[in-house]
Amino acid sequence: MKKLIILVCLGLFLSGTLLIADDDNDYMVVYPPFKDGLVLVQKNKYGFIDKTGKVIIPFKYDYIGSRSYGYGGDFSEGLARICLNGKEGFIDKTGKEVIPLKYDDVENFSEGLASVKLKGKCGYIDKTGKEVIPLKYDGAGDFSEGLALVSLNSKQGYIDKTGKEITPLKYDYYAKDFSEGLASVGNFVFIDKTGKEILLKYNYVYRFESGLARVSLNGKWGYIDKTYKEVIPLKYDSAGNFIEGLASVNIGGKLDGWEFKGGKCGFIDKTGKEIIPLKYDAAAYRFSEGLASVTLNGKAGFIDKTGKEVIPLKYDYAEYFNEGLALVSLNGKYGYIDKTGKEVIPLKYDRAKEYFIEGLASVQLNNKWGFIDKTGKEVIPLKYNYVEDFREGLAYVELGEHGYFINKTGEEVILKVKKYTPPIQ
Repeated sequence: MKKLIILVCLGLFLSGTLLIADDDNDYMVVYPPFKDGLVLVQKNKYGFIDKTGKVIIPFKYDYIGSRSYGYGGDFSEGLARICLNGKEGFIDKTGKEVIPLKYDDVENFSEGLASVKLKGKCGYIDKTGKEVIPLKYDGAGDFSEGLALVSLNSKQGYIDKTGKEITPLKYDYYAKDFSEGLASVGNFVFIDKTGKEILLKYNYVYRFESGLARVSLNGKWGYIDKTYKEVIPLKYDSAGNFIEGLASVNIGGKLDGWEFKGGKCGFIDKTGKEIIPLKYDAAAYRFSEGLASVTLNGKAGFIDKTGKEVIPLKYDYAEYFNEGLALVSLNGKYGYIDKTGKEVIPLKYDRAKEYFIEGLASVQLNNKWGFIDKTGKEVIPLKYNYVEDFREGLAYVELGEHGYFINKTGEEVILKVKKYTPPIQ
């Protein structure tokens, strides 16, 4: 097998991809990470290789997978979209063309069906390629909760998997997918799965999650249930979704990224009871593993769902708990604590990854990166200029002018790489 050399693409045009060169200097573009042991590769045409570099699906397609920028090569429900000479179909993970290349456009499978387009009209096929819903619509979306949004003559409506039109095609282009049995068909209107419409009075209505939806009127936020009853009054300046039974709310401030800042923050339950008083300067958007970070007078710590400060507010920064550990920082140094507040990994690193992934986290000291395990052991030495997370047992790292894929022992495997900056496009 030819030795493969990868060149990492750092430029805008191929951001998030790698370039491979074989012994003939025939360049190939790789779209990491590995998914189910495969990675998409381009060598004039597109195909897949496995972790040994073996070609599993030959380089013969104009494109494979999603059209979303930088996200090629994805299989959906076991099949991937393929394109060749302007026609599209689907392959399985062995490379078998299970649905012939005959359509002008196809979308990923969702709930067992995929929308397809031919001669300007859309319908749906199953995984055998049978056209189960005739190609008669101008547009066709993914199925969600058994229903899909379709359009004809600039109007939208919903169909079920038999093709029955559950609602008339009468809505403008504001309709959304169903969530928990309801769908928004405009800023002020919801419908259920029978097509029954409910006219609401709010400026904004978000999708239902955990049985409730956030609503806003004249700058104040509250919650309604599925009967559209206002179960929590509209009195907050910001409000989050219910996660682990509680939602973060704020008076006098606003949501900034994943944290409420300004004013005072606390948490409410689904009855609207303020379980954790609105007394903090900042609070995490949600609880994670039973705890949430809060900030008061510039110091961060953690509270439980009763509001008890189980980890003192003494850190400059605190992240969410994940796999039993949370990243914290103090005086410019980073480490990890457990749920008792014990600093299981000392605060000694200049930078650190927010979460452990596949049991390891990347950390940086003196401008060099490596990996630690949950005991704090540096299982891969801190010697790299740059690292990415482990995915399916491999991580991409850079050292000097070269880079590698390494396994969890730090061994360089599969592909040797060097950095590459493409010409400006």
